[in-house]
Amino acid sequence: MTKAFYKKILFVGAICCLMMVQIAFSQTITLNFTGATNHREYLQLDSVRVENISRSWEETLLYPDTILMLIDETGIDEIANNALSCIFYPNPFNGTSHIELTLPQEEQLSLRVYNLVGQLVMEKHLQVEAGKSHFEIGLTHPQVYFLVAQTTHGQMVQKLINTGSSGGNDITYKGTFSETASVKTQKLLSSKPFRLGDVLRITGYTAHYGMVVSSDEILQPQSASENFTLFFTLQNYTLPTLTTIVASQITDTSAVSGGIITDDGGIGIIARGVCWDTIPNPTISNNHTTDGLDTGSFSSHLTGLEIGKTYYVRAYASNAVGMAYGNSITFATCTIPAVTTKEISNITDTSAVSGGLITDDGGAMIIACGVCWDTIPNPTISGSHTIDSSDMGSFSSRLIGLTIGTTYYVRAYATNAVGTAYGNENTFITSANPIDVQFSVSATQKVYFSPGNLQWSATNGGNTATTHAVAGNGTAAGTWRFAPNQWDTIGANNSNVSSTYTGWIDLFGWGTSGYNNKYPYMTSATSTDYGNGNNNISGTNYDWGAYNAIYNPKTQTTDAPGTWRTLTKDQWVYLLNTRQTASSIRYAKATVCGIVGLIIVPDNWSNTYYPLTNVNTASTAYTFNIIGATDWAKMEAAGCVFLPAAGDRNGTSVYDVGFFGEVWSATYSGSYNAYGLYFYPISLGPSGSSARCFGHSVRLVKDVE
Repeated sequence: MTKAFYKKILFVGAICCLMMVQIAFSQTITLNFTGATNHREYLQLDSVRVENISRSWEETLLYPDTILMLIDETGIDEIANNALSCIFYPNPFNGTSHIELTLPQEEQLSLRVYNLVGQLVMEKHLQVEAGKSHFEIGLTHPQVYFLVAQTTHGQMVQKLINTGSSGGNDITYKGTFSETASVKTQKLLSSKPFRLGDVLRITGYTAHYGMVVSSDEILQPQSASENFTLFFTLQNYTLPTLTTIVASQITDTSAVSGGIITDDGGIGIIARGVCWDTIPNPTISNNHTTDGLDTGSFSSHLTGLEIGKTYYVRAYASNAVGMAYGNSITFATCTIPAVTTKEISNITDTSAVSGGLITDDGGAMIIACGVCWDTIPNPTISGSHTIDSSDMGSFSSRLIGLTIGTTYYVRAYATNAVGTAYGNENTFITSANPIDVQFSVSATQKVYFSPGNLQWSATNGGNTATTHAVAGNGTAAGTWRFAPNQWDTIGANNSNVSSTYTGWIDLFGWGTSGYNNKYPYMTSATSTDYGNGNNNISGTNYDWGAYNAIYNPKTQTTDAPGTWRTLTKDQWVYLLNTRQTASSIRYAKATVCGIVGLIIVPDNWSNTYYPLTNVNTASTAYTFNIIGATDWAKMEAAGCVFLPAAGDRNGTSVYDVGFFGEVWSATYSGSYNAYGLYFYPISLGPSGSSARCFGHSVRLVKDVE
């Protein structure tokens, strides 16, 4: 063995001798403490409180120091005048601690600190007054040390446990020290008065899920050293239980959700709120709120969201056990609505009808909708626009104040709290001035065509019988009008003719102008029941235009009797077969908006509006010129006339609607002894159809002055 090794043995032995001298005349009681659950599982003690019930003092040991030494002696009060007393606190300590020394008289004091191998770490020598003195000690290295305090009256040894670093080894004298300012904790050797048989109360403490829990108390007289196991009864805490509240008050950038905590897990809520993200199963590492500490229902405001995004939301709640999440819900922030633009219809020289269809409100209430228009593409509500019903679904809009013969661009719009959405863009051309859409019906005469087939109603389409003006300043039953669209036909409902039928009917047959009390609702199939059968009624009261004032919706005025009239057979022949036009086109069979018929173009029409094919021939099928509402709106604005195949009527029977139809003439057609034009092969229906003599569709004209 080396000399260094013997020195270490001698140092430790000397220290032990010093400690034995200190307690030579008293018995030392050593108390060891260990924590455990009721199931005998080890449990770390945070602290142990030892109360001496007999002498009214207590000591508290903090982890990891769980050993307390009690010396049976006469007590500090009795030996204070003739012995050295030393208290060290806290112990263990983190780099820095305190020494409290009590001296019976003024004398020289030496303080030395040794490490476990006997090396002197530091020392301090000074003259100290009688009474209590306060020192502060700092040690650099975490390890076990021994402090030796020595005066002429004796010496004491204290075991020191350092767990940190003070930055340097030093003992600093702080002067006299007040007992009330002392903090005495974590001591291996207690300086409190103790006698064998004193009654001690021992209580342990530990942290369980963030809560301080005390052990079962031990209350007993203490006469010998003892190892104590302190038992703890711990509750079985769980995570909270909660659900997520469905999102509400959703806008483009915010929403309201929340949660309902039905069980706090038995330990109390320390945080709650909701978390959200654009991907499933969000956590509090994502966006989240903090909304109180209670159980029950709570509300959370989600802010800073993005427009039109889908979000996933979960309520959360945490206790000392951990974090729990509720069920996941989804919602989408509001966006602008979805809307489409309706086709343009009822085009006049100064007005038209469109509208829109709102298929999605964007998640927010529609607050305005309508159509906007301009003479340049992509119109907006900063220009001309309508304000219509703000409900979801379909709406109709009327465009007014338009300019004659002008191209317009139209878009439906819908507005919610997020903004305004626009539908697809449609275009149309307002009707040109009548002087620009003239039709030659002879070498010296031109006419304008009515905007639709002639129709009649006993009640003006309502429930009350009406009358209209007739020649001679009189009145007659029912109301005349032109059909709203050139392709309109009443179809099978024409069989409902009567003096009280509330709908509209197409005009068929002869002599139904009202002359001699003969009206469209009469159902006889005999021609002489409606007129006298003469060959020529042009210019007489058998002519609708000569006898009736026919309302013209295109000009928004009520025309005087005689303003409108029918063409004669010869004028029809000239119009269709003889006249010269700018495009060399006079007519073409076509299907317009799903209805077959004949398109007649004005004298100055240009084929660039729509490239008609297979023109000026009556034997052509209807598969060449298939025209939808948008293209027809442009062609109609340029003056084209469409004569639909409205079929014909024999009494109350209606035949061949959408298949066959001819135009009415004001002169007698000898072929069928009837006042209708049958100029083969210029038939409105498919080639080869046979005509009936009981009436056909009527289109009126107005002479160009």
